Amino acid sequence: MKHIFRNSDGYYVGAESFTFGRYRKLPVVIGAVRLTEPVEIDTLEGTMTGNIGDWLLCGVNGELYPCKNDVFQQTYDEVNEKPECTYQTGASKHRPGY
Repeated sequence: MKHIFRNSDGYYVGAESFTFGRYRKLPVVIGAVRLTEPVEIDTLEGTMTGNIGDWLLCGVNGELYPCKNDVFQQTYDEVNEKPECTYQTGASKHRPGY
């Protein structure tokens, strides 16, 4: 299981291998990728688990969090835009898909 966490500087570590697609949750557009392996993600709410088939979302402030597929399907529509997901990975911001 992959573990995604924020280091002591507040940067995400472990999510660099994901390529996020773009999906719309009205009225904002977020980044999302369907998980093909389980992940643990350290969030402001504590450590959350994303399972195979869930979605890894990148929020408007660069926060990463999992979402169950049934909730995702009811909440988001795919959009044809380049990914704008930017989250902290260390010394710089990471923009998956570029």
